[in-house]
Amino acid sequence: MQYHADTEQLLTRITVNPTVMLGKPTIRGTRLTVEHILKATVRGPGRKHNGVLLLRLEDATGDEKAEVMRRILLSFSEQIEGKFCVFQNGRLRIR
Repeated sequence: MQYHADTEQLLTRITVNPTVMLGKPTIRGTRLTVEHILKATVRGPGRKHNGVLLLRLEDATGDEKAEVMRRILLSFSEQIEGKFCVFQNGRLRIR
């Protein structure tokens, strides 16, 4: 998996606002949820995914989640390609 320089910029655009889309993470300034984008990317017709990263950070803010995702992508990009990964309790499990 290639990590593009603009990925870091994109990750800073994820935000959580309790008054927008029931508090789900969205793209800053829109009502487009991250969940919607992931579903379209992973499940879209004729689409293959390069891996799935599930962050279980119930008490974290949207910005904190984005920072965790950025660090995982920087540190583990080659290991997580094509895998299902779960980050929980400070640990990354790769399957």
